[in-house]
Amino acid sequence: MAIRRKEDHTDSREQTTAHKQLLSAVAVILTISFHVHSKTPGSDSRITSSPYCSWRSRLAAQVGPPCPHPVQTCKMVAMKRIACMAVVFFSSVLVAGAQQFASVPAQGRSMVVSKFGIVSTPQFLASQAGAHILEEGGNAVDAAIAANAVMGVVQPYVNGIGGDLFMIYYEARTGKIYGLNSSGWTPKALTIDYLKSKGVTSINPIGVETIDVPGAVAGWDAMRNRFGSLPFNRILDPAIYYAQNGFPLAERNARYWIAKRLLDQPGYKETYVIWPEPPKPGDVFRNPALASSLRQIAAQGRDAYYNGPMTETMVKFLAGC
Repeated sequence: MAIRRKEDHTDSREQTTAHKQLLSAVAVILTISFHVHSKTPGSDSRITSSPYCSWRSRLAAQVGPPCPHPVQTCKMVAMKRIACMAVVFFSSVLVAGAQQFASVPAQGRSMVVSKFGIVSTPQFLASQAGAHILEEGGNAVDAAIAANAVMGVVQPYVNGIGGDLFMIYYEARTGKIYGLNSSGWTPKALTIDYLKSKGVTSINPIGVETIDVPGAVAGWDAMRNRFGSLPFNRILDPAIYYAQNGFPLAERNARYWIAKRLLDQPGYKETYVIWPEPPKPGDVFRNPALASSLRQIAAQGRDAYYNGPMTETMVKFLAGC
């Protein structure tokens, strides 16, 4: 389980406000320019033909003699001053807009914010399951086990109770870091002499000889006993639910679901190739057999997997491969 921060999208309402401000600035500049260049009919030689000089003339009538400048000079002075004012105003709008968006990230979605914690996995249903465990009072280890169990249901091609487990755990209370290597051992009887006696001279990467004793369930048990707070039946409940009731395949699920090189492996087609055509996003997959296995682990712990009827079933199946 990991904390993930996601960037914010620029808020559309803020963008709209900035656009309106820029348009208003342009409108003011165009309006001022129009008044400067416009002329009053019949007033070519009069100072009042310039709005700037008209204002000065009215002021001069009260405090002194009329404006002595020619019309064109007054217009040029007015245009220069108005242009400077427009540049200052337009720059202020741009600076305000830049300051407004300086603290807003340019891309990505909003940050994930929660009072309980954040769970990050490659599949959203697993993340959701872990977050739900946190909301119900579980700790980080409980959430990690729950998310990992769901991953074994929704992405069985890279996860599952038939695999191994590795963990790095930071305990905030003590500031200590713990590591767990729960990778499985090679079966005791699988020696080089045994393989030679069976005529095995090379190892098939997907053959039965490469299967070790799965360490995932033992790792769950070790993690929960040392750091967890909830019982297995609550932690594994989300995974049991999705295995029993099914879940819709996401895009990447559908794309990688069927492994052609495993089509001839015993039990593969019967379990995972349940559609007449390659699966599409949204197709629902159920695995009631896996739900049954998870229920046994939830009820009896690791012994259900390593020292129970489930163990005998796995050994018999592998012996026939």
